[in-house]
Amino acid sequence: MCKESIHLLSEKLLAVGPIIIKKIARLGLPSSGIISINQLMVLGILQEEGSLSISEICRKLTISKPQMTIILDKLAKNGLVYRIYNDKDRRTININITENGNEYCKNLSEVLKENLSRKLIALSEEDLTTLLNSLEITECILKRLE
Repeated sequence: MCKESIHLLSEKLLAVGPIIIKKIARLGLPSSGIISINQLMVLGILQEEGSLSISEICRKLTISKPQMTIILDKLAKNGLVYRIYNDKDRRTININITENGNEYCKNLSEVLKENLSRKLIALSEEDLTTLLNSLEITECILKRLE
């Protein structure tokens, strides 16, 4: 593939992120107890991967350590995550998701799926099939990236 095509593909992939956030991630979130997108991403990565150090979370989500401290403080205050200090190296702190955090993610996921389903029903059968096939292929390809 030529450099021009790769550049265009990069632009398209970057353009999809904000569209997804605008159209899907903020789709009918409950007005009480709203947490930020960054907080949701932290909860999601902890739910998916389990206990991680602050540095690992920062690296995976490309969020600075000072910003991550603010995010984690808010999540801990809401009882969604907790810190575990390493006995061997007190400088290392692991973050775990609480049962409340898991439940919050599960409930939020259900609300988002329900609201998204109501929006998707307006699309034609052809659009739905095309979107589903495209997303399945995109997911498969993106998982191969490092």
